[in-house]
This record gives sequence, C-alpha cells and structure tokens, in this order.
Amino acid sequence: MNLMEQQTAERITEIIRKITGYSDRIVWEENLSTYGMNSMKTMELVIALEIEFNIQFEDEELVLGRFSSARNIMEQLKLKLQREA
Repeated sequence: MNLMEQQTAERITEIIRKITGYSDRIVWEENLSTYGMNSMKTMELVIALEIEFNIQFEDEELVLGRFSSARNIMEQLKLKLQREA
C-alpha cells in the first residue's frame, strides 16, 4: 500500500469509528454491521465520504454491499476517484 492509499485507509477508518462509535481496531474484511453499522449509518457514511473526499456517488453506485466493509469502501473510492481524475 502506497502512502496515499495508507492515508485514505486511515481517513476511512476514522469515518467508520466516528459513525459507529467503535474505538477498537477495524478489520478491513469484516462486515461493518459487526461494528454497529446499519442502513441509516451507512447513509451517514456515504455522506461523510462524499464530504471528506469531495466526491458525489451517483444513485446507481449506492448499493449497500459496496459499503459493507472498509475494504469495499476503499475499492469504491479508488474507482470513483479514478473515474473523476
């Protein structure tokens, strides 16, 4: 993982912690429901990601499974940022 990806991962983790209130280590492959994420919190997560990374997800990109783990979120961000570059 390069420095930019590492910084992005840290930002994602902090957003997840803030929304879920979970303060321990986030396992990247773990389903976020393990940490208390639900559909309302997932929408908060999407909004926080849009603000943090200055992006906007299109309606068709808002598939719950795409935001089910920190790893999935990282992949979605990579794809989104590549498309907008």
